[in-house]
Amino acid sequence: MNTAPLANNKLAAILWILLALFCFRVAAQLIQFYYPTSLLPPFESWHSEKVPYGILVLAQLVIIYFCLRTAYGVYRGTTNRNRTRGIILLALGGLYFATMVVRVSLGLTVFSDNRWFSNHIPTFFHFVLATFILMTSSYHFQSPDKANNPSKVNK
Repeated sequence: MNTAPLANNKLAAILWILLALFCFRVAAQLIQFYYPTSLLPPFESWHSEKVPYGILVLAQLVIIYFCLRTAYGVYRGTTNRNRTRGIILLALGGLYFATMVVRVSLGLTVFSDNRWFSNHIPTFFHFVLATFILMTSSYHFQSPDKANNPSKVNK
């Protein structure tokens, strides 16, 4: 029996939560576009207008697909760990996260009148995606023995 899913439950749970947050963002934005409601911030709060909305939705669906595959593979323990992939994901996720820190910082200071910098809902969800990438990178740094039985590694 494969014990990897049990060992990766915490990481998989984090990935599923991050994915659920991103799916909420996509769904909320779609709702505000087609059936605006006062229960959510207006559509303009979800969209920074740098990418046409139709293309954005398509890109978001592609992102959801890859996040679903990743979260499921981590949960099932079927994703092969690859240190090189982990390094690449760590670098990309770190750069993505740092870029969003700069975006927020500039939006709170010198570019507060620029919608791309000062629109915080999209930025928050970029942080969600950056965190997903960083958490996925951590999976690739785990040794298979540690993932299957954490107590073995310490002995």
